Amino acid sequence: MAGAGAVGAQQAVYGFFNKLHELGATALLVLVAVHATAALFHGLVLRDGVLARMIPWTDR
Repeated sequence: MAGAGAVGAQQAVYGFFNKLHELGATALLVLVAVHATAALFHGLVLRDGVLARMIPWTDR
């Protein structure tokens, strides 16, 4: 059957990039969660003014 190898190769490439996409999305979600947690930690626990320094219209 002509072209059957190409279909299998396309499925392999699709599977690779699909898995890569899933890993990237998961990594992004983890990084966003860690960033938000760190921002809340600085704002609520340390109270070191980091959040106030990020807002441009507040007096520092």
